[in-house]
Amino acid sequence: MNMVMINKELLGKRIKQLRVQKGLSASELAKRIGLSRPALSLVETGKRGISIEIAKKLSEFFNVSVDYLLGNTDDPTPPKRIEIKDKINIQEDMVAFVGRVPILGRVAAGKPVPAIQEALGWMDVPEPYRKLGIDFALVINGDSMSPRLNRGDLALVHMQSTAENGEIAIVIINGNDGVCKQFFKKETSVVLHSINPEYDDIIIPAEEWDEECKIVGVVVARFESMKQLKGRKTVRG
Repeated sequence: MNMVMINKELLGKRIKQLRVQKGLSASELAKRIGLSRPALSLVETGKRGISIEIAKKLSEFFNVSVDYLLGNTDDPTPPKRIEIKDKINIQEDMVAFVGRVPILGRVAAGKPVPAIQEALGWMDVPEPYRKLGIDFALVINGDSMSPRLNRGDLALVHMQSTAENGEIAIVIINGNDGVCKQFFKKETSVVLHSINPEYDDIIIPAEEWDEECKIVGVVVARFESMKQLKGRKTVRG
């Protein structure tokens, strides 16, 4: 597995160059891609990265590859588009079965923590895993899902808004807190189950679930602790 970290300084420089070439002000570009003007300023000055959604928008708007924006290549040529069975057109370098997916930050396997949207870097998905439809990876922070998912593991996630009972889901609760738990839907509540018996389950009344929570994906595989990745065999989650 190859992990490609974001060069924030080069990212900012290239975004600013592309913006100037199009004759756009920072305010105009920020409005088009859904960022605030101050946030774009931080990106262009190399002080912060960007989320996968913003990377996609910039790639499409400037007609360049995401790899070029992130400084992974000097070739701005955008990837060719492919069509999958659900008729959604997507870019080759943004889908798991082609190889590269973003590491979007840390998710709690323990107490809820604020959900992190900013990409920490990118990873190449080994061939056997590409058929799983992996959209992004998250670093596990905590041990409430141990031994299934341990602190420091990379959870490989397929993005979807629903989950079946028993699946391990990435869930946003209270509109901002992200957790990784085993999902169970009952008649009057949703149970987010901790596999580690030392941790309590999170039980959410059904009426609150629809208003305050959402599923962003299910875990389809994992890599062991990032400190142990080099030279180690990968395992299913």
